[in-house]
Amino acid sequence: MKKMTLFTLLLVLVLCAVGVGFYRGWFVLSSHSDAAGVDTHDVNLRTDTGKMQEDAQTVKDKAAELTGNATESPAEPADEPTTDEVRPGLRPANDGQPPGAEPNAAPPNAN
Repeated sequence: MKKMTLFTLLLVLVLCAVGVGFYRGWFVLSSHSDAAGVDTHDVNLRTDTGKMQEDAQTVKDKAAELTGNATESPAEPADEPTTDEVRPGLRPANDGQPPGAEPNAAPPNAN
């Protein structure tokens, strides 16, 4: 069963790559016939490797730009309350009461 799932995944990835290739102009499919009334047609598949390389370089440049900006100026950490701080209007998550106990109830086994 896993082999079929892996095969299906690979098939979907190949079909997506071919679809993107046709969309981006990497592949062009054309046909023509030599004479009228002839039942034969020539079908040609043309690949544009220059366009592929140009798009690959564009992706590399964009990735370098995005990652370069991320490493040059890291974001400042947000001011989040520590576990000891309590925001106004909220009580601590665990104030000595067992989970589900009433907020103002006495702790269990209090003598």
